[in-house]
Amino acid sequence: VVGTSCAAPLWTGFVALANQQAVANGQSTVGSINPAIYAIGKGANYTSDFHDITTGNNEWSASPTKFSAVAGYDLCTGWGTPNGNNLINALANPSGTDLSVAMTGSPNPVVLDEDLTYTITVINNGPTTATSVTVTDTLPATVIFVSVASSQGTSTYVGGTVSCGLGSLTSNAMVTVQIVVIPTEAGVIANTTTVTADQSDPNQANNTATVTTTVLAPAQLDVSPANYDFGTVTTGTTALATFVVTNTGGAMLTGTAIVSGDPFAVVSGNSFSVPGSGSANVVVSFTPPSPIDFSGDVVFSSNGGSFTNSLTGTGTTNAPTADTTPPTLIVSSP
Repeated sequence: VVGTSCAAPLWTGFVALANQQAVANGQSTVGSINPAIYAIGKGANYTSDFHDITTGNNEWSASPTKFSAVAGYDLCTGWGTPNGNNLINALANPSGTDLSVAMTGSPNPVVLDEDLTYTITVINNGPTTATSVTVTDTLPATVIFVSVASSQGTSTYVGGTVSCGLGSLTSNAMVTVQIVVIPTEAGVIANTTTVTADQSDPNQANNTATVTTTVLAPAQLDVSPANYDFGTVTTGTTALATFVVTNTGGAMLTGTAIVSGDPFAVVSGNSFSVPGSGSANVVVSFTPPSPIDFSGDVVFSSNGGSFTNSLTGTGTTNAPTADTTPPTLIVSSP
């Protein structure tokens, strides 16, 4: 008997013995075995609970280079062969728990002086219940603390550090923490959080999480030229003028350009989106209907401020000028 036909009843027997021993000792049964096995495999007692197989392979003609045995976990031998009584004792009387923590920051990028929310997720990967679970987060120096809330337990903020006492987490349980701050300086900020519990943790590499966030200066509108004179334009014809919209900030600038006063009109760029340090053109036309002076404004409105730029122009018919000089009579004698 080889392969699954051998492994399945072997592990069934191991788990039955572990459950029997656990119940006799007043412990809960193994339940889902994967978290427990992986916690043992990553723990300090791995070599006493498993015999690691580091040589050999499961290669065949369709897969001539895969499934080789290596140190630690591999697809050929898994964690290795179980070490009978030691593994049963570890499953029946677990002593540690694998806590993990992850964190995100939203939005990213965030605009200076606007809310930034850190969401922290803590998971107990088992195999035992974790007690006195605590999340600690020393916030970046360039943020202002606003609030903290957790899905269980209590949280405090003292001297730049958020501390969350989350109580107990059973195996596979999850809890979330949300911290809201306001960045006070443009640039890149990094925030690090950690999770601890009373129990030993066989995998401390996932007890810390760090997230970086880009903080942008607010959008800032600038428009040039400040005003525009179309000069003299023949009636019924069109002259064009270009205004340059510039974003001197970092966040995206969005806005509109609207003309007040006929016969001026926005030809293109009546709505604009300009990235930080970028620019865009707004084109305005002048089509005088009669030979008189005209004036108006082009109004720029945006999330980075507003401008009102004046427009002037004169219409002309360009009609030919009549010659009013009297004729001259030339008389010559024979």
